[in-house]
Amino acid sequence: ELDAGLSWGDAGSGVDRLWDDGLATPRLDEEGDEPVMKPRLAAEIGYGLRLRSGVVTPYGGLALGGGDARAYRVGARFAVNPALRLRVEARRRERSSDDSEHRILLGGEIDL
Repeated sequence: ELDAGLSWGDAGSGVDRLWDDGLATPRLDEEGDEPVMKPRLAAEIGYGLRLRSGVVTPYGGLALGGGDARAYRVGARFAVNPALRLRVEARRRERSSDDSEHRILLGGEIDL
């Protein structure tokens, strides 16, 4: 049984702060005397689906850093009840064009 209702809510990551601070962080150049802007951006999108046994939220994420650094994530969160949450996620992180890292993460939380 799926609940087809749509809802909007506040971003859990503080998106207002992201826009207030800008999408760049200052750093010093190689000589250490001139400030240079290093671009960064992180975003995630997901949609919760109500099932008989809880709520599953498939999601995808993207993070862009300075130069050609970037990371991609896809996964799902499963809230069985307010005290039990499970997660599975696949990640790819690239620091340069020939340096990449792959991970599969399994996690869970139990509130006692």
